[in-house]
Amino acid sequence: MKNYRRQIAVVPQTVKIFNGTILENIILGREITNNGLIEKRIKQLGLASVIERFEAGLFTLIGEEGRDLSSGETQMLCIIRALLEEPEVLILDEGISAIDVEIENFIFSVLRNYANRHAVFIISHNLRTIYKTDYAYILHNKQIHHHGTPQELLRKNARFRNLWLTQQGNGILTAEVKARDRAKKKL
Repeated sequence: MKNYRRQIAVVPQTVKIFNGTILENIILGREITNNGLIEKRIKQLGLASVIERFEAGLFTLIGEEGRDLSSGETQMLCIIRALLEEPEVLILDEGISAIDVEIENFIFSVLRNYANRHAVFIISHNLRTIYKTDYAYILHNKQIHHHGTPQELLRKNARFRNLWLTQQGNGILTAEVKARDRAKKKL
């Protein structure tokens, strides 16, 4: 059981942060004595710019429950924590829900690179996030109802399209869908 546990990492929506430094919150119980290895691993993952945002880098004090961090920074810290030992399976359960769009795009580039060698599962209610994935499953009442690429689902699945339109408001896609619907009515 222990071996399986080490091969899977989960980034939840709500992250537990302890009073201490960023470094202490990343290694969290691991027996790591060489900070250089941590820095090297963070660079390998392409996440060095996240740590560089803090004045004292890895040695920045973040306070109890991460009170000195934004929700997005807390989730970023958890992503680094999860990827540190390069698990075979990474699960993000609303684990990027608090990250702004610009940082989310950056994280997706990191995750795409990571997914070249490992399995990455993203659980989200945010369809903008799901739209960036390679493949999606739509669950309803604990059952898989539809699956496909997000682009296929948007074209072929009314439920996915309606949820998308609801989340997007009156965006560009809304106008495209309305134009298509008008064209269908003329036929």
